[in-house]
Amino acid sequence: NLIITEINYNPPEPTAAELAALPGVTAQRFEFIELLNTASTWIDLANVRFDRGIHFDFTAAGVTRLEPGQYLVLAADPAAMAVRYPGVTVAGQYSGLLDNAGERLVLRDRAGAPIADFSYQDSGDWPSRADGAGSTLELRQAGLPYDQAASWRSSHEYFGSPGRAGVDRPVKIYINEVLSHTDPPLWDSIELHNPNDFPVDIGGWLLSDSRLSYQKYRIPAGTVLGPDQYVVFTEEQFNITSYSWLSEGARGQVQIEDNGATVKLTGNTWRKVPLRYTVTPATVLEFDFLSTLQGELHGIGFDNDDQANPGYGNIFKLYGTESAGITDFADYAASAPEWQHYVIPVGQFYTGAMNWLVFANDADAPPQKAVSFFRNVVIHEGSGGQAIDFSRFFGLDSARGDELFLIQPDESGMPRFFIDNVDFGAARNAEAIGRYQDGQGRWHFTALAQPTLGRPNTVGGNAPYVGGVVISEIMYHPGNFADADRLEFIELLNTGTAAVDLTNWRLRGGVDYDFRSGTILPAGGVLIVAGFDPADPLNMVKLANFRSFYRIGPSVPIVGGFKGRLANEGERIRLLRPDEPPDNEPNYYPGLIEDVVDYQPANPWPAAAAGQGYSLSRIDA
Repeated sequence: NLIITEINYNPPEPTAAELAALPGVTAQRFEFIELLNTASTWIDLANVRFDRGIHFDFTAAGVTRLEPGQYLVLAADPAAMAVRYPGVTVAGQYSGLLDNAGERLVLRDRAGAPIADFSYQDSGDWPSRADGAGSTLELRQAGLPYDQAASWRSSHEYFGSPGRAGVDRPVKIYINEVLSHTDPPLWDSIELHNPNDFPVDIGGWLLSDSRLSYQKYRIPAGTVLGPDQYVVFTEEQFNITSYSWLSEGARGQVQIEDNGATVKLTGNTWRKVPLRYTVTPATVLEFDFLSTLQGELHGIGFDNDDQANPGYGNIFKLYGTESAGITDFADYAASAPEWQHYVIPVGQFYTGAMNWLVFANDADAPPQKAVSFFRNVVIHEGSGGQAIDFSRFFGLDSARGDELFLIQPDESGMPRFFIDNVDFGAARNAEAIGRYQDGQGRWHFTALAQPTLGRPNTVGGNAPYVGGVVISEIMYHPGNFADADRLEFIELLNTGTAAVDLTNWRLRGGVDYDFRSGTILPAGGVLIVAGFDPADPLNMVKLANFRSFYRIGPSVPIVGGFKGRLANEGERIRLLRPDEPPDNEPNYYPGLIEDVVDYQPANPWPAAAAGQGYSLSRIDA
């Protein structure tokens, strides 16, 4: 009846206020473990102790009684707890620290027998938000096995709920679909869905792609999602994007530097920053500018329609070889590049409601090289204000994948509840990634066959994307005999009409395997990936035994070996096809979803595959 209910093993970094109260305090000082007496009578804690992972003796600490229904909190640093969790009673301070990478915890009774003996993890199917993102690890309900990832959830409350039961998010709103790899006229997009039968006001909520900074895109006040309604936010709202694409077509690069104070433009590029602002006759634009390589037009200005005006009448030219834009401030010296401060009375040249702040780094003529830096950009009405933090704008990473958080803040704007979060891998150009419910009722965030922004993901029979090479057979539990793991395998089938070069293809999940360069899978052919390397001369006997056991002839190719083992309790296996490398990473090949299998050893999955000598075989490829 004494259970572990909450573990805060990787707390987020201290806030500025916490550092002011406790100079030098580190994130790990905010660790804690919570226990609960689920019995109807009090529990005697005499000689109860933690002796693995952390160390704490209840008797030595004078904590010997826990009342029915009472929670108990042990902390790494009670002083730190008092700052982050005012009003929470800490029963004692343990020695040691919880491992951010996961570790074994043992809680023993007075006789030395384990009350709890398990290992938590920070990877695989274990709740990811508890690993440094601001959530804690919460036991879903009493009686569940501690060592199973499904028994735990990430707390919905930011910082968790030490000393009391955790509460659910106040309302369900889902991150339903994402476009992360686009070229104009398409834009990266994030779709939210209200699954409820009542409207939800999401104005002021936060969207972010970084667990280090949730104060990124704030959903406009007054945004209300009706019952079963969808809303789509594009990167023109949350990112620094290309300006006037049809006329400028600029493809240079933009970088954020100096912790968000500076924006750097390289190559032929025009960029717009989402910024709703009404320019009045008193509006002033103040900033520092630097160029280390002259182009045709370096400038700044406001815009309301994403269309470059003839002659760039909205752009204040600072530098460049082209005679264009408003030239009253084009006095940057080319002889000795250095920072120059500008104060531009924009309202004396034009006024009105604007949607974007525009940066120009025009270099149409070959070799299309130019460099501009804009630093400490402030917009004010005659007196100084706060500089724009360019780090709060974000783009979605289509090459390495990304994660997204939807957060309801408190009155001060700080995170309060995690409403939803998703993580996803690389994506093809124009490919959508979204929520999809499988036949077992499980939800996945996976590549979709077609984008369905603004509509249900299943509209028109839409389903998850499945490529031409599929996982056709899995032997995950050959049986309960010695060296059974050596007989595990994954079979691939090429359903297409052309051979496929598997160079830079990968298997990921419970097992990892990178296909060797030049591996060819013929049209209609199969290939087996084993847990050992058949090309290694030391594995000749293993290979012969493997072929003999499964009666596989020499015409069937076998490759390997994969790292890890196929989990008998079920897991997710992904087959990844390589995409073209990003321009700035020519040796990195993004892994695109080709096929995914999330198998289980229980119904409705075939029970005979769970150790009875049978494999899982795909019915329809």
